Amino acid sequence: MEQEDRKSTRGAALEKSESNASGFDEPLSDRSRERLSEDRGIRNAGTRTIGHRPGGAKAGREMSFPVRVEAAPPPVERSIFPQILAALPESVRKLRGIIGSYRSESVGAKSIRLASPGSGCRVPGRGPRKSNDSGGPPGAGKERVRILSAEPLNAETPLAALEETLTPESEFFVRSHFGRPDRVPRKHVLEVVGAVEQPVRLNMADLEAMGTRTLAVTVECAGNGRTGLQPLPAGEPWGLGAVSTARWTGVPLRAVLESARLRPRAVEVLAIGADRGRPPDVADEIPFARSLPLAKARDPDTLLALQMNGRPILPEHGAPIRLIVPGWYGMASVKWLERLEVLSEPFRGYYQLGRYVYDYEDGNPPAPVRTIRVRSVIVSPQDGDVVRQGHVVVRGQAWSGEGVVVRVQIEVDGVEPSQDATLSPPISPHAWRAWEFGWDATNPGRHVLRSYATDAKGNRPPDVGRWNRYGYGNNAAQAIAVTVQ
Repeated sequence: MEQEDRKSTRGAALEKSESNASGFDEPLSDRSRERLSEDRGIRNAGTRTIGHRPGGAKAGREMSFPVRVEAAPPPVERSIFPQILAALPESVRKLRGIIGSYRSESVGAKSIRLASPGSGCRVPGRGPRKSNDSGGPPGAGKERVRILSAEPLNAETPLAALEETLTPESEFFVRSHFGRPDRVPRKHVLEVVGAVEQPVRLNMADLEAMGTRTLAVTVECAGNGRTGLQPLPAGEPWGLGAVSTARWTGVPLRAVLESARLRPRAVEVLAIGADRGRPPDVADEIPFARSLPLAKARDPDTLLALQMNGRPILPEHGAPIRLIVPGWYGMASVKWLERLEVLSEPFRGYYQLGRYVYDYEDGNPPAPVRTIRVRSVIVSPQDGDVVRQGHVVVRGQAWSGEGVVVRVQIEVDGVEPSQDATLSPPISPHAWRAWEFGWDATNPGRHVLRSYATDAKGNRPPDVGRWNRYGYGNNAAQAIAVTVQ
């Protein structure tokens, strides 16, 4: 979606070319400060939302699907991950006439195909994507998410979708701790309080006036790969699809903090979401809240995101404001952000100390979960596939919160040395890198492929992930079995 570059005086002053804080020079389009359109960019021209009105908490949330029309009506909230998607089978059947088709699997989760506006972004050198998501004209494409739980909604991205440079909105994984809160963008207000000289209340227009920037960022759930640990830890049974990449447009958190003027004793910034609930082992209702050290909060790449892939963020992904913390696991990127509290002492909340810690049950104190560990995933072919004898192109993605991935190696049947894959140019210091490997599959039979990524700091995945109580940070090298015929 093309946007008119209407910057504030402050944003214009920052327009000069500069290096990213991590030393990576991004394309000018990624470094620009931009303003949202007058209608807040709720949709591309030529689309409108249709659906049925919610009939109460038990009837499910509003569902809406884009169709081509001549002119766009007034902005309304759109949602492509209604709560009812993962409900009982009879509820799924009711959806068939609305979304056109569905597919359910009897493995404890469901795959649902959804039509949604489209992006078409692909790894350089490959053909255009046929699906329709994140800004392109609606068409016949159907997207799929794998639902792990209905309430709260948790859904992972299919491995095939990870091949895309940017993940379409309808395939972007969803992690929720509590039910989705109802937020109206035009009425939403963000509070900044605590150890500040000037508490502030900012509506969407106030944030937009501060000037925005756009970054491609890979977001990964800390529990991604949990099912690869034995015995299986408690928590959502994530495979390898709790990771996605999008272009996020928003206001640097640093600018908002500067407007409130931090007091000298400030040490952390607490981000509080609008979602609330009672965790199984907590008596009282609490919001989802996480704190950031002051240095991370002031990082110029830490954003208060207002848009995702050029469109306002979907409700399931944290609309209207989502904190985006590049390089850290997704629990730091608090959704439905409604309050920032500057603290003069470390936060000791449930999701800071009771969860999102590495507890190895070895007698040592748990360590906080923060930086994304280096990982490489093979997305094509997939585990169990049958391929024809001859040249096979193996594709995947690799990423790390410690730095840009500089090398990917492929191991076939445990034979050393591993062979280097070809890396595509990085699109951002905070996003995954696509890679390809030409495999000479001359020997018929079953073969095991493994991929290993190395980042700029020399980090490399282990062969076996280290078990921990909550199943976080399992970045063990992925192995897939492929049959050559």
